[in-house]
Amino acid sequence: MRKPIELDWTFSVDPRLKGTYRRRLGDIRLATGKFSTAKLPDGSAARFLGYYFGCEKLAKAILGIARLWSAEKAFYYKTPLDLDQLKAAAKQVGIRFSDDDLTKIFGTQPVRARPTQGREIRNRLIHDFGPSNVDYAKVAARTLVPVMKRFLDCEQHIQGHLVHLNRLHAVAKKALVSVPAALGGTNAMIPKAA
Repeated sequence: MRKPIELDWTFSVDPRLKGTYRRRLGDIRLATGKFSTAKLPDGSAARFLGYYFGCEKLAKAILGIARLWSAEKAFYYKTPLDLDQLKAAAKQVGIRFSDDDLTKIFGTQPVRARPTQGREIRNRLIHDFGPSNVDYAKVAARTLVPVMKRFLDCEQHIQGHLVHLNRLHAVAKKALVSVPAALGGTNAMIPKAA
């Protein structure tokens, strides 16, 4: 007999619990709002980056949720974002978003090619910041921003999928540890970093 799956505490849908997928997904909207992404000029490189960063975080959440990983593992900066795995994970969690559009956002291209895919443009802006790469971002923003905004709209579906997973499986409680006074603690119980 199979042992029932117990989801990591980061799958909790408790809105007060920091560090969960629910809170991290909601943070995407808050961050793009605080960055004033929608208010930036159409075709601006900054607007492109604001939406791209939100998409990247959403993609990492989709991969982590599909793999049943803790949020810490999914969002760890060294956890790669593999496009083929993302396409499979999106289908697994029931997102209706085309593979072609995922490629437009998260595809990469050969160095010599003029960048037209979001991830490639982001990489070039971050790792080789210069006027040509800013121009590529501005040109691509006109076609990529609407696609990225549609992808970000998938967040509500993912939140619903988390609720569904909570109905199917038990969710572990967030572990607490006691920090002794000798180590600067108060012997009070505090959340344990996973």
